Amino acid sequence: MNNIQEYIKDGITINKLKDGGYEVFTIPTQHFKIKDLSELTPETFEKAIAEQVDLCHLESKLFKEALGETEELRHLESRIFEKMLENFGN
Repeated sequence: MNNIQEYIKDGITINKLKDGGYEVFTIPTQHFKIKDLSELTPETFEKAIAEQVDLCHLESKLFKEALGETEELRHLESRIFEKMLENFGN
């Protein structure tokens, strides 16, 4: 458990799913699914974090396309990514 402590220091929720797998939630990862609790490894958390960062980048691109790039949007995006990095412990 010590090997994943840095990923769960702010809390973790694990829900058993009807299909036998699990849904895991932490602040930096948000929700992700695993088949077995033995999958709770640093690599799994890093992958889930990377997927969440990718999702945020995609959302940012969509906002830019929908609203047009503005100074206010760039500032907001910068603040969002700063907060994400704080939550990831970097």
